[in-house]
Amino acid sequence: MNASQGDNAEEIARAQKEVKEAQEAVEKAVEAARQAHLAQVELQGALNEVKRQEEERDNKTKTLTEKSETGGVVSRNKAKAELAQHLAEVRECICFPLPLFYLFFGSFSFSFLCLCLLIL
Repeated sequence: MNASQGDNAEEIARAQKEVKEAQEAVEKAVEAARQAHLAQVELQGALNEVKRQEEERDNKTKTLTEKSETGGVVSRNKAKAELAQHLAEVRECICFPLPLFYLFFGSFSFSFLCLCLLIL
């Protein structure tokens, strides 16, 4: 090794630059992973909420169906009317699930869709 300290200064500077760039790339990757995890947690929460709402809807349907088949004539007819109204609301939600649309397409698309529906 006959090279003096001044001869490899460029190599040292280049190596330090590469190390710095690698550290910045790692920091960006860590931040991207953190953002992906947060998005996954948020999506799981939304999915759990949808499942909760579906279970609530199914339980209400079951309860109203049972009420419409038991009891006196007046209470059965009342339960049948409530069941019909509930099922109409269910069909309306299934045909056009706005919360899911909003979840997957964001607020801008949701606002645009609402505007389009108002025009129609």
